[in-house]
Amino acid sequence: AIEPGSKVGMFLRNYAKQFVVLEAKIKSALSSGVKNAKYYDQAARTVACIAEGLHQANRHPNEMDQIGFFMLAPQKQIEDGVFTKEMESRSIKQKVTRRVSEYKGEKDKWLSEWFFPTLSRIEIRSLSWESVIGWIYDLDDHAGEELFSFYAKCLEFN
Repeated sequence: AIEPGSKVGMFLRNYAKQFVVLEAKIKSALSSGVKNAKYYDQAARTVACIAEGLHQANRHPNEMDQIGFFMLAPQKQIEDGVFTKEMESRSIKQKVTRRVSEYKGEKDKWLSEWFFPTLSRIEIRSLSWESVIGWIYDLDDHAGEELFSFYAKCLEFN
């Protein structure tokens, strides 16, 4: 939660034009469930949290230039579809709507006024470590080589 009057809340409310969350994975999938809702996975929670952050900052999604949730993972995991179902907008909508329904109408207004507008604006995408490291390499070959070497060790030892 963003504390009222906090620096983060004030920045988001007054200055931010982008709200992007980057989730990085090496050899794991998105986490599944919470204690009282086993179906409510990490992708659904993350997008709902973005909507709630905007709500708490009183910044409507239409006021933002970019809203995003990006999964950074090995190309092989992306190709194998490890994140595909969870990262689909339809899946996220279904899970958040189900979770909100468990509050017996208490959160319906939030769903319609904050979550649905956020979901309609958000870019949800998986990016491979390999492509991101390639982009870095194109800008700075030394940094790209160092990062790729570190990434290879992460794959080996993680």
